[in-house]
Amino acid sequence: MQRKEITDKLDGIIDFAGVRPFIDVPVKRYSSGMVVRLGFSVAAHLDPDILLLDEVLAVGDAAFQKKCIDRVLELKRRSTVVFISHDLAAVQQLCDRVIVMNQGEIVYDGSTAGAMTAYNALARFRSSPPPTAESIAKTAEIVSLEFLDRSGEPVHMVKTGDPLRIRVEYKARIAVPDVSFIVLFYGTDGTLHCQFTTWLSGETADLGPGNGIVEFSCEELGLQPGSYMIDTIIEQHGGNLDWQYRCSTLQVNSGKSVKGLFYHPHTWRETSANGILSEENVTVDPGKQV
Repeated sequence: MQRKEITDKLDGIIDFAGVRPFIDVPVKRYSSGMVVRLGFSVAAHLDPDILLLDEVLAVGDAAFQKKCIDRVLELKRRSTVVFISHDLAAVQQLCDRVIVMNQGEIVYDGSTAGAMTAYNALARFRSSPPPTAESIAKTAEIVSLEFLDRSGEPVHMVKTGDPLRIRVEYKARIAVPDVSFIVLFYGTDGTLHCQFTTWLSGETADLGPGNGIVEFSCEELGLQPGSYMIDTIIEQHGGNLDWQYRCSTLQVNSGKSVKGLFYHPHTWRETSANGILSEENVTVDPGKQV
């Protein structure tokens, strides 16, 4: 931008980013989220021929993300926008043509609906080497991983607050005592968000030779919207019999309207100083802000 253009647009940039109370604070004191918000705001006030946006909508609360999406839709009317993301919901909302890439190779180039099918095909379980160079003798190994909805149908996209089942199929070559199963959920930045595990119950499983299934159930998924990469582990006495590294992905879209890093299922009841007015526990209405 030319200096006059900066002067003309400065107030709009600051207000869009929501950092006016901190505008005189050195940027080196900003959190990473504030830096990205300000950076997007600057980009959103440019008038480019081509605008590249790489995972910028993953920052900020729902209100800021909606503001960003509205701005991108506005920019689309006068510029070419190239949007790079794992967020399938945002891709569906913003993109007319989608290129799906896997390990640097183009696997699909076409309509948004076709891209969703191609991406979900990549999200299915795929066997992987362990994340270390150590050779692990696989007396037991994971052979498949599926995410299931409330009706038992395989899914790769769910919503915050939805029920979810995870089915892990394994194969034991010999009898293997005292094992635990672990499913890890990583964000696109590599941050570990949560785990499903059998060992928190205080009990381990004794596997007989052959194939078997372990199934996890969650009544209401607490993960916020985003794309999550999955590791699955069979563990014995603190050592790993099998570690399937980044073996699948799960897309979580907006569901229950919640604030914070995750949604925590809960109930509530009304009381008074004289005692309980209502004995009934009531599940939070999905429409309520919690």
